Amino acid sequence: MKNNKQDKETELEFSFVQEKVKSKTRRRVRKILIGTGCTLVFAVIFGFVARLVFVKSEGLVNTILGITPAPTEQVKREEVKLPTGAGAPVSPTPTVTGKDE
Repeated sequence: MKNNKQDKETELEFSFVQEKVKSKTRRRVRKILIGTGCTLVFAVIFGFVARLVFVKSEGLVNTILGITPAPTEQVKREEVKLPTGAGAPVSPTPTVTGKDE
């Protein structure tokens, strides 16, 4: 019993000296992932704000610089209809008509 009591006392004396070494790789990886995630979130927010400012200020910038935007003409294209049905021919390449040449 006396021997057991001495073991407990010596164990208590040395318990404050013992240290546990933890691996720092988890902490580093976590810091890197958090930093990368924050950077991506801030980049997306910055992109949205920059695009919004660019779109809203386009008219003001054009008037300051004296630029008149060119009128955009919409080209009307002919509607293409594909033949339907069981016996309809299927061509892998489009056919050229006399109008296109």
